[in-house]
Amino acid sequence: MISSLKEISADYNGKMVVNYLENGPTDLLAAEETMQARFITAHGASDDILFDEYEISQEIREQMYASLPKNTVEFPVAKGCHVEYPDTLNEHVTLESISEKQLKEATETLASMDEPTLREAAIKTELSPLTVAQLRYENDLYSDDETSEAAGRIISLIVGSLFGRWDTGYDVTTIDDELLPFGAGDKTIESLVSESIDALFNDTPTAERALETALNRRPAKWIRERFFRYHHVDEYKPRGERSPIYWQLESPNGGFSCFVYYHEIDSNTLPKLRGQYLDPHIGELKNELETLTAQTSGDNPDKELLNRLEEVQNDLDDIREFRDTIDEMIDDGVTVDIEKGIWENIKEWDQYEVLETGLPKLKSSYSR
Repeated sequence: MISSLKEISADYNGKMVVNYLENGPTDLLAAEETMQARFITAHGASDDILFDEYEISQEIREQMYASLPKNTVEFPVAKGCHVEYPDTLNEHVTLESISEKQLKEATETLASMDEPTLREAAIKTELSPLTVAQLRYENDLYSDDETSEAAGRIISLIVGSLFGRWDTGYDVTTIDDELLPFGAGDKTIESLVSESIDALFNDTPTAERALETALNRRPAKWIRERFFRYHHVDEYKPRGERSPIYWQLESPNGGFSCFVYYHEIDSNTLPKLRGQYLDPHIGELKNELETLTAQTSGDNPDKELLNRLEEVQNDLDDIREFRDTIDEMIDDGVTVDIEKGIWENIKEWDQYEVLETGLPKLKSSYSR
């Protein structure tokens, strides 16, 4: 089922998604379009079955389709150029020998279309969706946006697997924590994402290159800079309401950033964030600052060391400010109330301006 590949659907199946992954995002797109092609074809075949059952004349059928989308089961399936389909469709589809010239022309037509649906592409080329799906895959006719969105969904699967939300069936590390930091702690997002890609793909270098190309940056960097605001918040919108479950918390100037898993938040989450992540990180920065101060105290100090000294001081001030805000939230007893729902809870956290992207930027109709 197509819905088993969609993360917000009730029957999403992480194992099934991984089974389709070989080299990167296009594998996921191909799997989806294969399912869609089968569904569209089966839907068209069911029309014919019903028409035959009730002895609907050809004239009446044509009149009906004059005001309805064309039945794509009427288009030929090119021999040797189609996705696999169940035997039950054999008596309803027409296999034809399509010349290389015709297939080339169809490919050029598909390449000229702007993210068409399979139905639109089938009608335009007058070929079965089963063949259209194969042509799009063989000729890599997916748009940059389609490939980027698919790559984002693979990354989202990885993030969910790290938090234990999804089972991939592979040896992906699961953290025993609702907090996942960047560049802080023993296990960082950077290292865990790299380990996960290695576990999920047979050809890790190829997969990493494909993801990096689709996302226009390395996966971990994309997660930090783009995942929350530009993918996750838009992906998790059941019934049209934004319901993100991986909240990205970040200090005002980005010196510290982490994800927190909504479904595991409890009264100890913020104290843990302070004690296990912020305090140790602040301690490391203080030690580095002392070392750098000593190294640059003489005449003609090294410019690179001076630049690093300034960076460390800025990060230290930034994270201390963030820690003060977390202390305020702890004092106010901030946690989550599951009965209120995700949106009402994230609104309360947003009042403290700790989200990487505040809600007013995520939802134009909302203001603090």
